[in-house]
Amino acid sequence: MTAGWFAVDRFTTTAGPSLNSSETLRAARERGYLLVGVKGDQPGLSERAAQAPGGFRGFDIDIARAVAKHLGFDTVRFEVVNTQSREYRLSTGQVDLIVASYSITQERKASVDFAGPYYVAGQDFLVPARSTRVNGVADLDGHKVCTVQGSTPEARLRTEYPRILLEPRASYGLCVTDLLAGTVDAVSTDDVILAGYRAQHPAELRLLGAPFGREQYGVGLRRGEPALRGAVCDAIRDEISSGHWKSSYTAYLKPLAPKELADQLPPDQTECG
Repeated sequence: MTAGWFAVDRFTTTAGPSLNSSETLRAARERGYLLVGVKGDQPGLSERAAQAPGGFRGFDIDIARAVAKHLGFDTVRFEVVNTQSREYRLSTGQVDLIVASYSITQERKASVDFAGPYYVAGQDFLVPARSTRVNGVADLDGHKVCTVQGSTPEARLRTEYPRILLEPRASYGLCVTDLLAGTVDAVSTDDVILAGYRAQHPAELRLLGAPFGREQYGVGLRRGEPALRGAVCDAIRDEISSGHWKSSYTAYLKPLAPKELADQLPPDQTECG
């Protein structure tokens, strides 16, 4: 493992500061493994799976493993984080990186840095499959729509659809449970996340098919570590150029919604300039 770290350090010094300048990476090397914050309940993206290496599988998990390998780590451990705690967990050093459908926003960039984006999603709605009352967003006026408190989808709903009655929860999994129980009328978040839940309950749930907005997923890092950020950017570029990005996308995301997600391409790395 030491040889791998040396190779990465030598490579990064040609373009900027050495990775030895990264406090986060020094701590991870002393620990012996990279600690990555992920979600545990997002089918296709990041979910617990007892038979998978490290106990998790999904597109985000593949990105996290690729970054760890590029940084010279043979071992990566995953820690479940929720939407509200991601900035805190990074800034206090409880995790080294976050790969958890983490949307890049100007507000968040005041607290953390991002590498990427590595995926771009749109926002949509999940509704009961047998509902004949909801055929467009206007039909949700005055109805209860569940989303996660403190998320970018919540903020966008408040701005763009103020007549919807928001029902914030701590996780999208809880929102889906309430939708299945009939205590809310819809769930709204990123289309790829909703497609994962729909795939779990194909007879009960359907996508409304009214996408809006853009969510650019990035790898979250502590602020002020440009060498680490540059190395993560290089890992994402390598994942794309090698074809591994497309293979992972085809394995995990495309099957969730073949029509809606069939033509997704890797995004430009606007946070890696």
